[in-house]
Amino acid sequence: MGDRFQVIVDLDADEADAGRLARRVVERLVSEGVVLAERTNCVLGQPLGHPPGPHWERAVTDDWDLEP
Repeated sequence: MGDRFQVIVDLDADEADAGRLARRVVERLVSEGVVLAERTNCVLGQPLGHPPGPHWERAVTDDWDLEP
């Protein structure tokens, strides 16, 4: 068993936009049921993270060799 994660990045965002954009991404993932809103100790090596939601499978694929 292993861990896999995806980082979502806006290459055009600057530091001033980062917090606002991060909140929008989390709100969207929560509204789609991909993650839960409350943060827990579910992430290895990090104090807190958003656990999988009821529709987590919308964010994963069986084909890990896809181009980003």
